[in-house]
Amino acid sequence: MIEQNVLLGNGINIEFSENDDYKNFAILQRMCVNLSTPGRYIDIFNGIIDSSDMYDFMEKLNKWFKNHALKGIESLSLFENEDELRSILEMSKRYSHTDPSVIDIGLEDYLLGLKFFNAKYKEDALDFNTLYRGITMLMLDAIYNDGRIEKLYENMECFKDELKKFKNIFTLNYDTNIDTLLGQPIYHLHGSFNSLHHEYRDDTLKGWLLLQTKGSLVPYIKGKEYLYCDAVFGFSGNDKMARIDKYNEIYNISGSEKILKMHPELKTPKYPVDEFKRINGVLHMIGVCPNNDSHIFKMINENNNINRILYYSANDKDSQVIQKVMNKPVQIINVFKYWKKIRSLH
Repeated sequence: MIEQNVLLGNGINIEFSENDDYKNFAILQRMCVNLSTPGRYIDIFNGIIDSSDMYDFMEKLNKWFKNHALKGIESLSLFENEDELRSILEMSKRYSHTDPSVIDIGLEDYLLGLKFFNAKYKEDALDFNTLYRGITMLMLDAIYNDGRIEKLYENMECFKDELKKFKNIFTLNYDTNIDTLLGQPIYHLHGSFNSLHHEYRDDTLKGWLLLQTKGSLVPYIKGKEYLYCDAVFGFSGNDKMARIDKYNEIYNISGSEKILKMHPELKTPKYPVDEFKRINGVLHMIGVCPNNDSHIFKMINENNNINRILYYSANDKDSQVIQKVMNKPVQIINVFKYWKKIRSLH
């Protein structure tokens, strides 16, 4: 029997939520509302910067991004590598016929805009990793939606039997609704709200090394663990893959095997890219947007054991993109008809 595998994306959450709560514009709207709430992030940012200042920064970033970076004028002098150039050119095409507001630009597209916006200040530029961490925490908070996202499984009962036919279930989402629905863990390629980043954990190899070399772990705020999870963001597939590799490389450093043998109690959390690379047969892609995830498509294309892809599409544009980036046979399935069928069987 041919193996059936599935890769799930944010379209799953959009389908089972109310009021489009997890569409890009809604997440960014929520982010703006959160930034307008006095004191919401005072503990996260130690009072160094005020929420209103961060809101003003987002508006300035949006204005500069659409009027300069996306028009290709200033950005051509700011990119550092081919991936950044390719990404900004793709984004320029994506927004070429629009005048995007703060909530219209893709969530992860902002990360490249942030990098360019910061780089234009040259010697006065801030540490980008600090900026990246700050803005991705705001994004995580908006996606988490005060925990409401983790309740979507209550609406997914009709999807349960369908999911059971797949041998391997992978997701690009941070929430654990499918895990809860099925009563078992699935593969989170980009991390999970329920998985604290290993630099905050004393039961991991990374945490153990920090304790030995620096005497303490990286601090985090108890009760807000979801902001310190291992979620991966990136403006491109290469950017995300670099972050995944950096996280996983801890196990390749000299002496790591010896330490793990001496301390078998230590856990070794890794992003499950190796598991994804080992699948074979048919891959179903449901709720997956073709933007910012070229690393996923690269792994699929390089896997000769995957012989067919079923892509559940919401529009012709996504269908065209996925057929262009894939080197394997792709069958396009209308996702709206698919969901109608799933619901009718329940």
